[in-house]
Amino acid sequence: MTRLTDAELEGAHGRRDWTALWEQGLALVRPAIAVLNSEGHGFTYDPDTLQQASLFVGEAVRRWQPSEGTFRAWVIRAVGWRLRVWQRQQLQGLSLEAEDEAQPGHGAVEHAVYEDAPLGYGDPLDEAIRLEERAAVLAALAQLPPAERAAALAVYGLDGLGGLTADEYALSAGVSRATAFRTLDQARRRLALKLRAA
Repeated sequence: MTRLTDAELEGAHGRRDWTALWEQGLALVRPAIAVLNSEGHGFTYDPDTLQQASLFVGEAVRRWQPSEGTFRAWVIRAVGWRLRVWQRQQLQGLSLEAEDEAQPGHGAVEHAVYEDAPLGYGDPLDEAIRLEERAAVLAALAQLPPAERAAALAVYGLDGLGGLTADEYALSAGVSRATAFRTLDQARRRLALKLRAA
C-alpha cells in the first residue's frame, strides 16, 4: 500500500472516500498501541486488540477534520482513546454495547461530531434510547423549524438512512460548515427544551 501525502489524505476526506482513509489508518494501529504502552497501559498486539483497533480506525477516519490536526495524530489519538475504553470494558466485564449505551456519541455506527456532550447537547437519538423515549424525540422533531428538523434527521440518522457527519450534511444540503453547525446547535437546544418539557 502506498502512503498518501497530507494533500491526498485531505482530498480523500473531501471526497468522503472512507475506504481509502481507513486503509491508510490501518497502518497507524501499531503506533497507536505503542503510544498507549509508552503511557503505561500495557496493551499487547494480540488478534483481539488488533481487530478492535482496526474497527476503531474506521470510526476515527469519519470524524477526522483536516483543519483540526494531521491525519496521523488524529487517528492515533482517537484509536488510543477507544482502546482505553475497550480495555476498561474488558477489566469490568462489560460488552462494547454496554459501554456505548453508557457513553452517548461513542457507538460503533455513530457519526455525530459532538462527543461526551451533556444531556440536550449530544445525539438526540442516543439520549432517547437511553431514556427509552424515541417517540418523544420524534414528536419534538416534528415541532422544529424545517431546516433544523432536516439537519437533525440527517445527522442523527432519524430518517432511517444512517447518520451523516455535520460536514457531510453541509455538503449534501449545500450550506456552509458554519451554517450546518449553527443549525444543529439550535436543533439540539430546542430538542433538549422540548424533551425536558415532555
